[in-house]
Amino acid sequence: NKSYKVIVVGDNDWMYRSHTDFIQDVGLEKKGIIGLKRLTRALEKKGVTLVVAYPPIRGIVAGSHLPSELPHGAEFDPAQATEAYQGLASKMREEGVRFVTVPNFAKDDGFFRKTDQHWNVSGARQMAEEVAKYAKTLKVYQDLKKTEFETTKSEIYDFQGMFSKFVEQFCGESLRNEQEQGFQTSVKAGGDDLENALLGDAPVPEVVLVGTSNSKAELFDTNFDGALKEFLSVDVLNAAFPGAGIDEPMFAYLNSEHFKKTPP
Repeated sequence: NKSYKVIVVGDNDWMYRSHTDFIQDVGLEKKGIIGLKRLTRALEKKGVTLVVAYPPIRGIVAGSHLPSELPHGAEFDPAQATEAYQGLASKMREEGVRFVTVPNFAKDDGFFRKTDQHWNVSGARQMAEEVAKYAKTLKVYQDLKKTEFETTKSEIYDFQGMFSKFVEQFCGESLRNEQEQGFQTSVKAGGDDLENALLGDAPVPEVVLVGTSNSKAELFDTNFDGALKEFLSVDVLNAAFPGAGIDEPMFAYLNSEHFKKTPP
């Protein structure tokens, strides 16, 4: 895995991957853009609207904690990478792809975990809020059935980040775990929506989330789908796959009976 060729240690317990966290020209390669454009058009022919959520990279979110020198003489300018990221959404929309970023992301541990590649609860909510803000500008949103959701605290999670596991396995060093407050989202108390949900009569969600571990984590759920429900005021079906690339869950969903019979 080229992402883990070198684990870079910063200050204040931050750890980075040598490749993925230090992409200078943040964005998609030409073949990726072409693929998204084709997928967008193909789904539109079936009456489906695709919106792509693209979080920032860890190197710009926590750029202030980087060491003074990167391994093997690598160079990375967080300010330049941030500028590239912030201009990405408009460039992709010009290409015909409905693309959402988080231009004013919270810095440091306000978005990502220190020893793991996944976003934390705060990062998940920021991404969900930007997706909802953009989705509400689309004509298709006006026709969706609205349901009020509320998010409440659940348990506090104690977990070992993926980078910590890597260091423990290959270096024999044990690092302290991270803790985070968990949250859960449910239909807001009162009204027919709650009664229908309890009786199992709720309609099939008209919005589907297709993603990877950020959308449905195995060890600690950051409630991204719940935040989407809350900010969109729309029910969401979570069809994400933990531990997979973006292609696998997308192929699986597009070939599923759910998509064939009840497309979003």
